[in-house]
Amino acid sequence: MVDRALVEDLRGFERRLEDLLRDLRQLSVRAEVALASSVSDTRSEAWDFVSTPRPTRRETPPSSSHDYNNLARELPQVPDFCVRLCANLSGYQSASGKSRAERAWEAGFWAKCALEGRIRRPRPSWPLDLRNQFYVVLKAEGYPCPLVCNKAADYRAILQDFEGDTLSHAFPSQAEARVYCQAAGVPFPETIYQWTSRR
Repeated sequence: MVDRALVEDLRGFERRLEDLLRDLRQLSVRAEVALASSVSDTRSEAWDFVSTPRPTRRETPPSSSHDYNNLARELPQVPDFCVRLCANLSGYQSASGKSRAERAWEAGFWAKCALEGRIRRPRPSWPLDLRNQFYVVLKAEGYPCPLVCNKAADYRAILQDFEGDTLSHAFPSQAEARVYCQAAGVPFPETIYQWTSRR
């Protein structure tokens, strides 16, 4: 016979372990950002966010670790409905649906800060070992944004191989893409965008 108290203890331990893993990932991202900001304009292909802004009419000052740390205090907790939206997601080592919802929410928060001109570019998201299938474009020259694509080729064509003034993020699931848009304060596009040369 299974001891119910033992099962409850194990579940509590599992929840605490997930919280610790999430905190460790966030700390790792912060350390990477601090390291990246100390090296001039370092780019890493390990991250799956895209943001390579050029100066616009209203020049946004360069972001420092101090800017990111101050804004991090404003990061709201991921809403329950976003966690529920990602509840069935899995596939990344020990990453639960909740931690993937938190990742998308945090990415959307940083995107919102960039859209508002509070930082030059978002903090990078911690990488997943899953293939991206949904590509959300919040800013791209000559396109009415937001856009969502489900093909990497369309995504690259819109972003001109990431050479323009862009802001975007890719996700393995539509649920994460929706959470990202929610946190960024933009509506999730209900139509998949398909690039054509006759645009």
